[in-house]
Amino acid sequence: MKKKLACVAMLGLLATGLLVAQTTRPTKGKVQVEVIALEVNRPAPADERKLFLISSGRQRTSLKLLISLPGRNIIGTDTAACTLTTFTDEKGTDLSKTRSSGSQPGWLGSSSAYISKDGHACIMWLRSDQVPARGSTKLTIKAKLGLKCGTDETTYTEKVALKVGTQIKFPPAPMKIRTIEETRWPGRKMTIRLNHTKRLDVVRKLTFLGPNGKEIKHIRLSTEYSGTGAKRTYLTSYGLAEKVDSVTLKITYYTKVASVAVPVDVSVGVGL
Repeated sequence: MKKKLACVAMLGLLATGLLVAQTTRPTKGKVQVEVIALEVNRPAPADERKLFLISSGRQRTSLKLLISLPGRNIIGTDTAACTLTTFTDEKGTDLSKTRSSGSQPGWLGSSSAYISKDGHACIMWLRSDQVPARGSTKLTIKAKLGLKCGTDETTYTEKVALKVGTQIKFPPAPMKIRTIEETRWPGRKMTIRLNHTKRLDVVRKLTFLGPNGKEIKHIRLSTEYSGTGAKRTYLTSYGLAEKVDSVTLKITYYTKVASVAVPVDVSVGVGL
């Protein structure tokens, strides 16, 4: 029975075609783009899908790019500046024809990049509704990816009463305390949820100082949003390690944001 399950699991892995490569350190000062993961998902015939532990679902091709920008402070993706010119296999299959999602290009898998802690690198995901032709061994992608980068740091400080409805006058993105809850999670005594209508991408560091002037350990729990475009609203949650009635917020942020165009010209095979 164990041997049979192992065989089925292997079939499921082959069906998804997931290939992951180890990353390499970028050359200092040099922009670098590297493919770190490739997935090809070709659905099995309907009468054979019961063989797979992992459902093959819809056909798709996706890949992840590790982008390194030494000396830059990446804060987000500029989707309007992202363009795709080539997404094909060596047999001429056009993988660029992909359904879009609202104003976001369909080939751009996510409008949010996964950014490193130091802001000098990120991971972006590209996708297609198509799959390479059978027998093909190489994909070629040519594109320009727009990344928002911040400069000119400054710090904003404000004393805030921790009460529902309190306004926080942070210039780039005014906020309002929506809820405050006591919690019993390890290392977390209270949760604060803040409403705002602008993203907090420009924030490099946020510090909560207690009434005694000492820093309160905190964790950013989540950011949710509703609405679209200019009518979008956000709800960001923070967990604090101490329960206090007021804090001094110290926010270090970028006052200037520029879009950097990253050229992508890569060919990738099964060895990445």
